[in-house]
Amino acid sequence: MKFIYFSTFFLFFYVTAFSQEGRYVDDFRKYYLAFDTLRFSNPLKAKELLLKIEKSKLYSSNDTLKVVNYNNWGKYYLANFDYPKSLEYSEKCVELANKLKLYSKACACAHNVSIVYQTENKIDSAIILEERAIAFAIKANDTRQLYISKVANAQRQSYLGKFTESNKIC
Repeated sequence: MKFIYFSTFFLFFYVTAFSQEGRYVDDFRKYYLAFDTLRFSNPLKAKELLLKIEKSKLYSSNDTLKVVNYNNWGKYYLANFDYPKSLEYSEKCVELANKLKLYSKACACAHNVSIVYQTENKIDSAIILEERAIAFAIKANDTRQLYISKVANAQRQSYLGKFTESNKIC
């Protein structure tokens, strides 16, 4: 009888905990979708969403959630022309994503870093940093990110007048 009671309690606890975490994941998904639409049109509301996620219970124990949030902070600051902050959060994202072997996310963050250098007119540095993004995309077998990074590098090569290198990339 004790075993049945314990099993029932454990099952109830497991289902409750799982559904709570599932609810949080659904909430975060909604927040991130809203963030992507608001970061250009309503930056203050977008910032509120990211802060709300950071204050959640699940955030402190979930490194994957931190990677996504670092990436979004990097995009937020990039959209608001705060390049040092964008660089800081994008580099944090690359470091943690690489550590967790989330190479596709590391690629996206490394791409953001290269965009910061491009906007500061450091095109040669942007090309080198985009190569890091390409390496992450290859590790992740992420053809979409690989395409984005290669096209970005080809455009930068063209901007520098290196048309033969640009044609070799894609």
